[in-house]
Amino acid sequence: MFSESKKLPKKTGGHSKKYMGLFFLMVGCVIISVCIASVLSTKYLLQNLPSAVEEKLRNGAFLKLKFVNVSSGELKNHIESLRSDFNVWKEDNKENFYRLIQARRCLTNCSDHTDGDYQSCFTCEGYISCVNGVLLIRKCVPSYANHSLYWDDFKKLCRFTSRTCNPSYTLSAEENN
Repeated sequence: MFSESKKLPKKTGGHSKKYMGLFFLMVGCVIISVCIASVLSTKYLLQNLPSAVEEKLRNGAFLKLKFVNVSSGELKNHIESLRSDFNVWKEDNKENFYRLIQARRCLTNCSDHTDGDYQSCFTCEGYISCVNGVLLIRKCVPSYANHSLYWDDFKKLCRFTSRTCNPSYTLSAEENN
């Protein structure tokens, strides 16, 4: 297994570091709560709206009056537009989710961390080992020639897919953009 010892500069900022961490944690919780609520309400809407509208159009005068100038084809187009908007929203927020997970789980140094393996902020195809406060960069060794392995910090293993890292959102990817 490839490893390389590398010390990164220590962060400064004592108490402000704790308050900033708490602030970002709270902001992250708010963002996640809003996103989950949006996903759940949109999912419910998309699952139930077509059948509810169809039933009301067949049986209820209320929607017949409200949509008197809307053909069933136009209504289907509106529903497809909602689905399309949701898919765009989902893709747009995928980046935010990965960045949030990446920022919360990755390490750039081993100060204040116990010995163990952690998500690297610089690559998904490897991880960081902290040993007595020393940072060691480790690489996931692929078991197949044309298939990369990625560190999954939930499982603490190199796997074909990672729930905690996306190569597009590492610090080295941001520096290249």
